[in-house]
Amino acid sequence: MRGDNPGDYFSLRDALRIYWRRGGIDGKLATVDDKGRALPLTMGVKDRKSIKDARLLERGELIKPKQSIKRGFPRVIALSDVPPPPKKQSGRLELAKWLTSPKHPLTARVMANRIWRHLIGEGVVRTTDNFGFTGERPSHPELLDHLALKFVDGGWSVKALVREIVLSRTYRQDSTWRKAAFLKDPDNRLLWRANKRRLDAECIRDAMLSVSGRLDTSRRRGSLVATVRSQAVSLFGFNKALPADLDGSNHRSVYLPVVRDRLPDVLDLFDFAEPSLVTGDRETTNVPLQALYLLNSEFVADQAKSLAGRLRNVDEDAHAQIRHAYKLCFGRQPVDGELKAATTFMNETDLQTLCQSLLATAEFRNLD
Repeated sequence: MRGDNPGDYFSLRDALRIYWRRGGIDGKLATVDDKGRALPLTMGVKDRKSIKDARLLERGELIKPKQSIKRGFPRVIALSDVPPPPKKQSGRLELAKWLTSPKHPLTARVMANRIWRHLIGEGVVRTTDNFGFTGERPSHPELLDHLALKFVDGGWSVKALVREIVLSRTYRQDSTWRKAAFLKDPDNRLLWRANKRRLDAECIRDAMLSVSGRLDTSRRRGSLVATVRSQAVSLFGFNKALPADLDGSNHRSVYLPVVRDRLPDVLDLFDFAEPSLVTGDRETTNVPLQALYLLNSEFVADQAKSLAGRLRNVDEDAHAQIRHAYKLCFGRQPVDGELKAATTFMNETDLQTLCQSLLATAEFRNLD
């Protein structure tokens, strides 16, 4: 975009920033609700009056446009019953119909594979983000087809497909190791046992809130940073109204603010997906900063304190408190050695420190 003075240019982002900061009173009032709280801002698109075919850009560079490319669908997976884009329309509607057609060979399979990967720990196609020729072949092609058909027949319902998978014998297996099965399938591609895996960052945080008794399952109104107006992300750390780790509520992690280059600590440290990318397969790392967070985080200490209070309300006996803590954190009772060690540790420190130690264990953040 061009400014008022010759040679002045600014981006769309700059224009929006100027609009929200210096617009008229009507524009400022439009950014808040009746109670003065900031409203979310989203970008949208609409068709131009003049529809044209796009130019091929050599090596993707804007300054090197080549011949025009006629609008249409990839020939390798084109569908016969989807008409080509009308000359006077952009083609977005036709693209949406093409992507969601029950006859589309990829859409339902890609989504079914991602749901399977989320629940089982590994996709039927292990290269979750790559269904192309350079990706891996499915370990169970018929299973992938079955899941895709179930997904489409169920009205593209994610909840229905999740229910279908979690009620299966495969999902309900434990992770017990068996020598005979291991010798035949060491990578567990045939799913003879459950895969041990770490919880996602959001689940780790929600689990802490749950065992502490402080999890707020209500719907949060707006993001924590929604009230911050006209402030650069790099300055969030200097804002006294925001907690240092951007984690200032007991709501579920789905309501945490996701700001590029400034994620809440628990998400950033435990391999949250890159916000600017579409990620079907997250990395799982084990680094010292994670342990330091679990030992020093104010959030973790608060949950440990609440868990300790919850245990004291149940029973005054130390052994009973430890057994209840193990049941809440691990879903099991402590063995004799664990009970003895926990009792000694609690006598030397206190119940809250013991609770924080349990929250920091590998067993708490791993599915077995």
